[in-house]
Amino acid sequence: MAVDTQEKTKLQLYTDKVFSPGNLIELERSLPKHVSPERFQRNLANVLMTNPKWIEEHHASLIWRECSKAASLGLLLDPQLGEAYLIEAWDSKLRRKVLQLRIGYRGIIKLARQSGEITKVNARIVYEKDVVDCTFGTDERLIITPKLFSDRGPVIGVISVVTFADGTTDFEDMSRAQVLDIRNRSDAWKAFSEGKIKSTPWFTDEDEMAKKTVMKRVLKRCPQSPDMVRAIAIDDGFDEDAEERPAPARKASRMDQVKSTIEGELAPDDAATTQAAQDDALAARSTSEDAQRQDTGQPAQGEATPAASPNLPRSRRAEPPVTNATQQELDDWAQNGQGQQG
Repeated sequence: MAVDTQEKTKLQLYTDKVFSPGNLIELERSLPKHVSPERFQRNLANVLMTNPKWIEEHHASLIWRECSKAASLGLLLDPQLGEAYLIEAWDSKLRRKVLQLRIGYRGIIKLARQSGEITKVNARIVYEKDVVDCTFGTDERLIITPKLFSDRGPVIGVISVVTFADGTTDFEDMSRAQVLDIRNRSDAWKAFSEGKIKSTPWFTDEDEMAKKTVMKRVLKRCPQSPDMVRAIAIDDGFDEDAEERPAPARKASRMDQVKSTIEGELAPDDAATTQAAQDDALAARSTSEDAQRQDTGQPAQGEATPAASPNLPRSRRAEPPVTNATQQELDDWAQNGQGQQG
């Protein structure tokens, strides 16, 4: 029997890490029935073939994290479909490039129609020479008459129209200046402008990004499914899935730090807090030991050695001698006790 001894390529080894056995099970559960896991895997392989440096620069687990978001929404990473994309973005907190999922405007349309409340949603680029007839009020109306097959002039804005299941409509308009303001405030555009990343959809596909921007704005006031809410959050870069983000650790209180330092269980947060907690711990331990000695008739520890370290709490420093002390005792106290307290 012939044995296949051909070694796997670097791409195959990488995708095997992304789609580990456990991840494959999760992928099958997430994808809709009409989309096979094999197709989803091929889409990612094609993306990685187009961007081979990602294999070297980004860990497979991070790729899977973003892919799993697309799968849970039933969106494919096929660039021809335009439903979802993996892009390289700049993480200002980590101060490095990371891969992030972005929802395409066709993916937004797909999720909007899946809600059952919306039958149609689209967006149009409006040019200076187009004729726009808009009426607001109880009987709102919007008609755009484009100058097809001729010079339509520069872009002046973008409009998105939503048609609901009951036949009613709604629309949103944004001027080019408003769209560019959204672009200029995005982290991706800032990173691109500063040369931290080589490309961004705002540079390569500005019209599509403009359409998606106005569609998201109008859809935010429409009935939304949980998938649509999460898709918009992911696309905005604020994916707040609680299951993916562990709760931040509670900072120990001062009392917890003192107690834990005494018991040797918890390290305080920083060096200054550590020293303060250790000083309080020593004071607490000394007070406890002195109380035990007094109960048994033994002299307190401070009485045996009048000189005290200046780092100790004031309560543990040496007290002045009694009034009938000898001159030698007074000199010793002035040198070892009072002088160190200043």
